[in-house]
Amino acid sequence: MAYEPERTPASSDGLRQGADLFFQAALQYGYRYVFGNPGTTEAAFMDGLVRYPDLQFILCLHENVATGAADGLARLSGHPALVNLHLAPGLSNGLANMHNAKRARVPMIVTVGEHDTRHLLEDSPLAGDIAGIARDVCKWTWTVRDASELADVLQRATMIAMTPPQGPVCLILPTNILTALPRKADGHVPAIPALHVPEYGPASSKDLAHAAEVLLTARNPLLLVGDIGAEAMAQIGALAALTGARIVYDTFPRLRAGRALPGSLYLPYLPDQRRAFLEQADVLFLIGVGGFTTLFMYEYDPSPVVAAHTRVIQLDDDIEALGKNERGSQLLYGDVTASLVLLVAQIRDYAHRSGEVSALEAQAAEMPAGRSGGMIDETEKNILLTKTLMRALHQLLPADTILVDESITSRTALQSEVLDDVETYLASRGGALGAGLPLAVGAQLGARDRLVVAVVGDGSAMYSIQALWTAAHYHLPILTVICNNASYDIIKMEMLRLRGTLATSGRAHLGAVTGIGQPRLNFAALAHGMGVQGWTVRGVADLMPALKAALETCQRGEPALVDVHLPAMPV
Repeated sequence: MAYEPERTPASSDGLRQGADLFFQAALQYGYRYVFGNPGTTEAAFMDGLVRYPDLQFILCLHENVATGAADGLARLSGHPALVNLHLAPGLSNGLANMHNAKRARVPMIVTVGEHDTRHLLEDSPLAGDIAGIARDVCKWTWTVRDASELADVLQRATMIAMTPPQGPVCLILPTNILTALPRKADGHVPAIPALHVPEYGPASSKDLAHAAEVLLTARNPLLLVGDIGAEAMAQIGALAALTGARIVYDTFPRLRAGRALPGSLYLPYLPDQRRAFLEQADVLFLIGVGGFTTLFMYEYDPSPVVAAHTRVIQLDDDIEALGKNERGSQLLYGDVTASLVLLVAQIRDYAHRSGEVSALEAQAAEMPAGRSGGMIDETEKNILLTKTLMRALHQLLPADTILVDESITSRTALQSEVLDDVETYLASRGGALGAGLPLAVGAQLGARDRLVVAVVGDGSAMYSIQALWTAAHYHLPILTVICNNASYDIIKMEMLRLRGTLATSGRAHLGAVTGIGQPRLNFAALAHGMGVQGWTVRGVADLMPALKAALETCQRGEPALVDVHLPAMPV
């Protein structure tokens, strides 16, 4: 018998417009925030929203801040976030962080205002192909055509956004649909359907048994961990203990909840480093890794990063991710956590029968713990290096810090000195710059009682600097640390790797393309202009006092920013 969701009667007393039906459904489905930057076509949306104070509107000064903040909230809460954008131009402004959310497999409901349907024929200056723009970054796009379907459509959108692979969904809301009286054809008030997200089980027992056999016979297995939850992470720890595998975290995780597992490593960014690292493995188990390829390819370096002798197993809940990069892999499709539970049980049963389990788990217990950042040493006291900054953060940050990372070329030092001892870690995903500051806004709304720290490169910060105003406006005590090297070092690095004209023509030509130091951006002044207290650090002696003062500001419930001047990558 097919599942029939229960339906809750809408409040007919307060059902003035279609907007009321939409917001009543949103509250029933657990939404508590709406991010946006409203325009004229959103007037009806905002007019209805004000009647529902349990749905708080978070005003952002740019649409890409709104979509990025929704991403951050959804990662922390595990529930989709609501965003409201203004027609085709507003949607276009928010696309970069919608792209990142799609790549990070983060659920999000993006509502876009549309003209009154009777006005569309007039071809208003703001008119555009909203559905066409949205489709590339959204799992599903729908234009609402009748006020009575607003609850049904939000139920369906939420279900689609939350069903693996999770991702953004776009709902287009014409003005006259929001203002119309929501009634069915027979005149009845439409009911609100219960939210039901379909569940599915683990990968097949036969496939898991084969994977268990491969892992047990491997000499040097690696577990590459991507987008998984805390329950799955516990299973990965057990799997590593039983097989002697090393745990490697993917480069840009959606969310790592809990500290890094003992002995774990981080996947290198550059292809040659990644290739050298992975060729040690005879078995590579990709777990929740939706995409496994480098960002770029060059003519002189077209080789795959996985060696020919390495057997690849891939477990994912996204059918389109399986075999996408590593063709010829053994593919396991199913719920990641449920599949790992069965896989661990199969391996443990085999190891118990063979008498190997106690020796394997004892060996795993002796693996080195995660790296801890060291104290600032004598060689760093006069030169402010990226490692100096990260060691200072390691000394000062509370254990339950939520770290948002868009540090770009400073990430290597962040990984080695800070990351293992941070409780929760979010990284920018998808390659579109400007995610870090908005992610921090959403993360702070999702965890009001914890410190959120955003470590962001100077170039990346300028893509969404308006997020500082939102943090100040809503008294979100986010600590922002700017790695200010006055250069687009990530672009400089890729231009050097290209080995073309810019790589050989000298510092001046390369600097003209990648240098942003004349004038040098003054982030403390920018922060002050948006209501955030800021400090500029130009030397080692200023670093600890500025960070401590900024943390004290956050403890008082206000955001703070520390602009740390660092040396650029030499040419």
